[in-house]
Amino acid sequence: MARIVLVDDDLSALEMMRRGLEADAHSVQAFGDSREALAVLSSDPTACELLISDISMPDLDGISLVEAVLAVRPDLAVILMSGLAGELRRA
Repeated sequence: MARIVLVDDDLSALEMMRRGLEADAHSVQAFGDSREALAVLSSDPTACELLISDISMPDLDGISLVEAVLAVRPDLAVILMSGLAGELRRA
């Protein structure tokens, strides 16, 4: 199964997703702070095979997190999610 880094500042949502992914036998590192996740992924770009991140987070949003991680690991699979449909806009 996959090694996943999961990032969401909503800790109850983070825990629910972590438990669901682990129930499917995935290995999950869960972070409520996007800067902490970035530090881990920057220090060990091979730490995971999939990054799942909320888009709307304080300090470092999910899009900025993904851009920074892809700069050091361009082949990483990414899933961005949001509970706020209004956050998703076309450029």
